[in-house]
Amino acid sequence: MGKLALFGGPRTIGDEQHLRSSWPDMGLERALCEYTGAKYCKCVASGTAALVSGLFAAGCGLGDEVLTVAFTWTATVGAVLRVNAVPIFADIDPRTFTMDVEDARRKITPRTKAILPVDFYGHPAPIPELVALADEHGIPVVEDACQAATGEIDGVKLGNLAHFTAFSWSGKPIYSPSGGGAYLTNDRRLFERGLLAGQHPTVIQGLAHDPDVVKYASMGGTGDNLRAVGTDAMQQLLDADVRTNARIRNCDWLTSTTRACGACRATASSRR
Repeated sequence: MGKLALFGGPRTIGDEQHLRSSWPDMGLERALCEYTGAKYCKCVASGTAALVSGLFAAGCGLGDEVLTVAFTWTATVGAVLRVNAVPIFADIDPRTFTMDVEDARRKITPRTKAILPVDFYGHPAPIPELVALADEHGIPVVEDACQAATGEIDGVKLGNLAHFTAFSWSGKPIYSPSGGGAYLTNDRRLFERGLLAGQHPTVIQGLAHDPDVVKYASMGGTGDNLRAVGTDAMQQLLDADVRTNARIRNCDWLTSTTRACGACRATASSRR
């Protein structure tokens, strides 16, 4: 174990907060863009609201199929049903518990409108592979990253990988006692269409430029209220990586300890 900061070790949390000292002045949405590298972000009422926004932005509607997994929290499938689409379940990888890419490939049909993978226990689904698959069919990946808002793949943060990514602040790696969430994307069209799922007319009018979006702004799109709560998640964002890295170190230690104990048991058993 390294030295504690008290005895000359690295002041990790303090350093992280110093590097991000400008974030509170930016506001949570801009800070999340800087943290993830995504171009666009909108804070919403919950992780479920973020998923509904993504599926609505993808154009999912009555009878459309959304490829997802059954190994998830009910809100994932609930969001699919909320837009009147049909959930189609792909198998999960038995090692990561996330969507199996090859089974997803087998399950895609002409009616598939989006792929909705779930990052579970903080572990990202194989997003780059799923994005490549989705691009083959001209459909978006709407990623449920509610349990993995601080995750990354090959050094790229979640929120900057899928076509559309949903975060949650309710008991998650970035936490707010009042709940809430956000959606992130690099696609301006998806960002603006997501606003129509439940933002206030003045918000839509202030952010949207697409005439096909603006013309529905006066009624707030669908008329739902998915507007932001939990913008006090900023404090958790400042040291999010510090806490995540500590969890990873703890998991690595537990894994190595478990393997060592398993090796000892196997050796003892072989001597009997």
